[in-house]
Amino acid sequence: MDISLILLIIIVILLWSFVFIVACWRIDTSAVSINELKRRAQKGDSKALEQLSRLKVSPKLRVIRYILMVFSLTAATSVTFLLSGFAWTIVIVIVLGLFYPYLKKLAFMQRSSDILMEKFEKKITPLIADARWMAAMEQPEILSQLSINSLDELRELLAHSQKSIGKKSVMQLQASIDFTHKKVKDYMTPVSQLKTISRDEMLGPLVLDDLHRTGHSRFPVIGEDENDIVGLLYLPEITQLDRDSTTVVSVMDERPLFIREDQTLTHALHGILRHNHHLFIVVNKDKETVGVVSLSDIVESLFGQKIIDTFDEFDDLDAVASHNVT
Repeated sequence: MDISLILLIIIVILLWSFVFIVACWRIDTSAVSINELKRRAQKGDSKALEQLSRLKVSPKLRVIRYILMVFSLTAATSVTFLLSGFAWTIVIVIVLGLFYPYLKKLAFMQRSSDILMEKFEKKITPLIADARWMAAMEQPEILSQLSINSLDELRELLAHSQKSIGKKSVMQLQASIDFTHKKVKDYMTPVSQLKTISRDEMLGPLVLDDLHRTGHSRFPVIGEDENDIVGLLYLPEITQLDRDSTTVVSVMDERPLFIREDQTLTHALHGILRHNHHLFIVVNKDKETVGVVSLSDIVESLFGQKIIDTFDEFDDLDAVASHNVT
């Protein structure tokens, strides 16, 4: 066989191989969002910084890929025409076009493309980065990908979203995100601030007045000492009783519920809903009382703010119906 013919066949094979390599060129290959790459880059991640630089010029690289495809396809088709004529060129182009989706999935084809085009990118990127005629193709500073890849990324995104969704909404979302990690001890009322009452106390006017002044409606009932919690007193339930002869032990709830201080608020909420209780006695591993946590404490932690509403006539149908909704 003529050496020139052999060389021509080799050139045709190489040209068509190059066409497929360029077609398999993966430009936007970042598995995470731009915002996550920025966060990692700020922490000194060199790979993230490199990916950011690559994404910035990716529109320009796509133009280069298009130009290379046109020239390589034209060259491969022209040389094939010289070698085999018009009819065979059409047949070869059609066959390769039909098999292209399958060839593209071959591991060695994609790997070859990644290796060769990575080297090409390193050479071409400095040349096109400052090209004025390609300036309009710069990647805009937007979140082109919507996936969130970590809680840190989500928190960072929320921190920069106050202008668009409002500070209050941001605080609520951040509080909800962190809720599962919050501990009871960080949101309980400590024992030093607790108002307790002895089980033997008489519920006379002075005692009831003292309880009302606290602003609370539930009080731990103690026995021998502060660590001997024997029940809970619900103030709204004793206002209609005979105050001169009623003792705490006769009206208290004798089923106090306990939770450890190192448990999560999620666990506390589960217990409150399961047992239909509004207050837990918080203890440490030594069974010592360290505070109380209420349903309102948990709800306020979940929403990240105090729940303030002056309306309190939920038992009045007329008042509820006429209450303005804001």
